[in-house]
Amino acid sequence: MIVSPRWRKITRDLWLNLPRTILVVLAIAIGVFGVGLVLDTYTILNRNIDANYKSANPPSATLWMDKADKGALDIARSFPGTADVDWARNPVRARVQTGPDQWDVLLLYVVDDFSNLKVGKFFSESGSWPPGDKQILIERASMPVIHGRVGEPITMRVINSDVHEVQVAGTVFDPSQDPGWVNKTAVGYVTPKTLEWLGGKPSEAGLRIVVSNDSQSRSYINNLAVRLGNALKQKGYTVKRIEVPVPGKYEQSDKSNSIISTLGIFGFLCLFLSGFITASLITSLLSQQVRQIGVMKALGANRHQVTGIYLGMVFCLSGVALIISIPLGVMIGRSFAFATLGMLNFNVIDGSVPAWAYLIQISLGILVPLVTAVYPISKGSRVTINEAIRDYGVYTKNIGSSRMDSLLKRLRGLPRPLTLSLRNTFRKRGRLILALIMLTIGGASFTASLGAAASWNKTIDKSFVNINYDIDIRLGGQYPADTIENQLESIPGVKAAEAWGYGMSNIFPKYSDGTYGSPYAIFAPKNGSTMITPAIAEGRWLQKGDTNSLVLDTEFIDNAEKLGTPVKVGDNLTLNIGGKDTVWKVVGIMDKIGLQSAAYVNYDYFSHITNQTGNAMCARVLVDGRDKDLQKAVTQRIEKKFAQNNISLFTIQPLTVSKQVVVNHVILILALLMMMSVMVAAVGALGLASIIGTNVMERTREIGIMRSIGATGKAISVSVVMEGVFIGILSWVLSIIVSIPLTGFIARNTGQFIFPRVMAVEYPIWAPALWLLIVTLVSALAGYYPARKATRLTIREVLTYE
Repeated sequence: MIVSPRWRKITRDLWLNLPRTILVVLAIAIGVFGVGLVLDTYTILNRNIDANYKSANPPSATLWMDKADKGALDIARSFPGTADVDWARNPVRARVQTGPDQWDVLLLYVVDDFSNLKVGKFFSESGSWPPGDKQILIERASMPVIHGRVGEPITMRVINSDVHEVQVAGTVFDPSQDPGWVNKTAVGYVTPKTLEWLGGKPSEAGLRIVVSNDSQSRSYINNLAVRLGNALKQKGYTVKRIEVPVPGKYEQSDKSNSIISTLGIFGFLCLFLSGFITASLITSLLSQQVRQIGVMKALGANRHQVTGIYLGMVFCLSGVALIISIPLGVMIGRSFAFATLGMLNFNVIDGSVPAWAYLIQISLGILVPLVTAVYPISKGSRVTINEAIRDYGVYTKNIGSSRMDSLLKRLRGLPRPLTLSLRNTFRKRGRLILALIMLTIGGASFTASLGAAASWNKTIDKSFVNINYDIDIRLGGQYPADTIENQLESIPGVKAAEAWGYGMSNIFPKYSDGTYGSPYAIFAPKNGSTMITPAIAEGRWLQKGDTNSLVLDTEFIDNAEKLGTPVKVGDNLTLNIGGKDTVWKVVGIMDKIGLQSAAYVNYDYFSHITNQTGNAMCARVLVDGRDKDLQKAVTQRIEKKFAQNNISLFTIQPLTVSKQVVVNHVILILALLMMMSVMVAAVGALGLASIIGTNVMERTREIGIMRSIGATGKAISVSVVMEGVFIGILSWVLSIIVSIPLTGFIARNTGQFIFPRVMAVEYPIWAPALWLLIVTLVSALAGYYPARKATRLTIREVLTYE
């Protein structure tokens, strides 16, 4: 095969400049890889989450009723506009033994007919289907929580009932359930007969409907559900509330999309910076080949032909980078997406990457380097034959006349290598600015990512800082508050205990779209409680003598505003507690405490209207020392003590476990964030290495002249290394300035869905200090290799260098 002279020149130039060629290919590859990683992860996650979600035939609306029987089911199925109708049941509260004196939450869903699931489907994964009497199916992601095995029994109890041994008949996959490891909550499925044997009673019931026209309009679905509710009321049924989720969308999709979009910025930054490195390589080649360009023009080549040669070179670099980066991006992106789907308890239905994602990566991988290289190629190809012949490879323009040269003349006593390094650093200002841009972006991204991670940690700590207890207890029923407190305070390791009122409420009036509020946690601490120190954002905290006073947290306020029913201090809200509507006045708004959003009311008034006077349904325990092992030991002692005294528990959770639950929600975000930021920093470092290499290459003859008049190779190497260090330190100062606002942007944008108001931005001093260490080492290494290479040439080789 005959290769044209142009392509022979391109391949020869790239081979002769192999170290810089590798740098550019690596930089472009990292950039395309970053973009591809985000695109591939995004497409695979979105497609599979959507497919898993729709496979369950999720409800368009749920109508909760006082009773739901076959008559109500028939009315709903024959109602115009409904496609599928099925029972809706809240889970029955239970507990499962996971160790000696250790029990975790088990939510039991009672299914009348496992063979005819219509809405909110789940699927057999292993073992038997359906379960027999005295058997249970476990959601597959709950198996690690209960430490169970198919075919073996588990020890469990429905709240306020006896302990039973129940055989695990098999596992199921339920796309609507969060993975058990996140909240340390297990999910099981039983028949009505098994529930009766366990001593449990059916929970709140209702109907789940799917609209027939696959409408994505929430107002349409709500309107249909309200009309169905009215039809049921005419037949004697009572509809207590209607819930309409966001149509056709998994509730976590917006969160994951926003976070991935933020991370995508890092991928595009990598590619953007790689374009500058390409431009740097082309600039250095053009500077090195000025005489070659002159010879080509003398032999008849025109400007467009010269431009084509160097654009072809860029195209080759991009092609090699794409061959490396696209398969790698698909492999890592697919692995990350699969791992994320597994952690979210979803199946991988389709792991392919769409053609448009490949097209974007290929287009960007070719166009970005080409666009950034156009200017230096255009400028270099304009050199005349006369200018090319007169080029000696020695920089002579404005020597001694720049401001930096003038400043250096005034400074006395500086070592000559240092003076030379300072002069050379500012000699090519355009290239210096380019190096500073790349390193500043890389350093700012790296530092800001560390700051965002620190912000997450601080926010998690902040969300618990107003909690003055160590163990959270939810009782299985009402018990005398004094008895609970006395029992707890008699346990070794317990410093103090408080028993509170607790309940769930439907909050009225209707939202603007007609749906009712979902059940909301109500806590009733005693007056003067020391277990929490509320951070009041507006209004005031509860006072002695308050009756219908209500304090809400910021998450409730934000959610109400999103749903079109803003709530403020002074407003009245109707709470349906235990089937009874009561009017409450909002007297304060506080920062959210922990992970659960809740409202707070006065204990005396709350216990009076709920017929719980003197009783409690939850407790808070302060341990004598906030040691993790001690909290666990005290938790086991409480379990044992309450079992001996027939006090039923629903949940008992140390604060350390509650914090871990929050960490479980963000661990994947932080891992991907750090990986992307390291990639941006790596491209910035490659850019510095490329620019310093170009600077040294252009000064090769100067180095020869310096050596011929007595300069040692060591002195020249030190000068070049210090040049790189100067650039690194300058970029470090700039990166601090940029990283401060960038930290806030990343932290808030990735945390807005979990901590919308209280996201605490933390800028740790150790982050820029760590980057200073890294950038100094990288800068020194970036200067060492080209300096060592140049100083190993003989004086004769240097003076004849082309």
